[in-house]
Amino acid sequence: MQNKYEVLGVVGEGAYGIVYKCKNKETGKYVAIKKFKEVGDELVKKTMKRELKMLQRLHHPNVVEFQDAFRRKGNLFLVFEFVDKNLLELLQEHPNGLDPNLIRHLIYQLCKSIKYLHDQNIIHRDIKPENLLITDKMESKLCDFGFARLVSETNEKLTDYVATRWYRAPELLLSQGNYGKEVDYWAIGCIMGELVDGNPLFPGENELDQLHCIQKVLGNLTDKQEEMFYSNPIFNGKNLLNVSKPETLEKRYMGKFSKKAISFMKGLLALDPKKRLNGNTVFKHAYFEKLVLADLQKEVEQRIQTQNERNNSILLGNIKDEQRISLKNKTNSDLLNKGTINKSERNENMVSIKSNNEISQIISTRLIRKNNNSNKLLVMNNSNPRLNDMSANENNSNSNMGNNNGNSNNNMNNIKNILSNNNY
Repeated sequence: MQNKYEVLGVVGEGAYGIVYKCKNKETGKYVAIKKFKEVGDELVKKTMKRELKMLQRLHHPNVVEFQDAFRRKGNLFLVFEFVDKNLLELLQEHPNGLDPNLIRHLIYQLCKSIKYLHDQNIIHRDIKPENLLITDKMESKLCDFGFARLVSETNEKLTDYVATRWYRAPELLLSQGNYGKEVDYWAIGCIMGELVDGNPLFPGENELDQLHCIQKVLGNLTDKQEEMFYSNPIFNGKNLLNVSKPETLEKRYMGKFSKKAISFMKGLLALDPKKRLNGNTVFKHAYFEKLVLADLQKEVEQRIQTQNERNNSILLGNIKDEQRISLKNKTNSDLLNKGTINKSERNENMVSIKSNNEISQIISTRLIRKNNNSNKLLVMNNSNPRLNDMSANENNSNSNMGNNNGNSNNNMNNIKNILSNNNY
């Protein structure tokens, strides 16, 4: 390691590298340093370059923070913020599953990080509990971008063997490189099920068994997927199951998960990738409604605070202008009183004093009025058509809550009207 860091111990080891917990000697802060194994292997070299390339362009609250990179004795070292545990370790502490509200909170943050990646045409391809770091405040941080890559709009073929088997989508198991961003959302659905009771949703022992596990719960694959299976040389001589009565997600998680949660999971685990929840549709689902509205409220508060700070700054600047005008008026008045200027100049200065006073009064009145009305101006901003789909459900869910919630409903409606052209 560089002299800058003190190694405190090993916190993880993967196929291509070792992760150390270290201490920055200059700042005293803890960091995680990933050391790649011998770089003579071309696959390791490719993984190193890919991960470094991705990390340099990623900046999101739910993505692990990349801080530095250096080489020593031919090895590449990547420096990250240190997060004490990952989701797998959290599950080991709670073998019977996590609280439903915590599950929703973590899955929401994971979906935000994946939406952020996909908006940049990056596909992660290895989403699993080990690659989701959890802070002591229960904030999630997606990590390990060794299998991540940029995808284009063309039908470019991608690597088949990437994601850990239990979290691979059917098209990833069946295709020969023809898959898209939807595989990441399938993996999120698998993790969601695992968080409910601590048990992997589809714990296949090999590729064929993985498909069988999926079929037993969700039913037969689509016609296109069956065609892909029987045309794939990997599965020569093998057969898919014919499942007439699958277990279903409803039966599996009955009493453990709400109807909204199961509906959301079914959307993520749609066998047909074209019908799978993804992108903006994820955040329009009723399962995330309260979290989305809470985020919008925070954004509104931040906008109001920023606007008020800007107005106050302008007001302070104009107070200084008023002080300069007042000083100039006093100087002119003194000159007039002493009679040190002629009649023509005296008339001009009288006009100047009157004009300056009027300007000062107008500026103060307008700025104070603007500052007082800043919140009202924000609330009357353009409406947000993206939230219209939510409004009916929000009104229905609140109709029986009594008159005490009237102000809250009005606030939510104001929030919806304030924000426009936001993508989640």
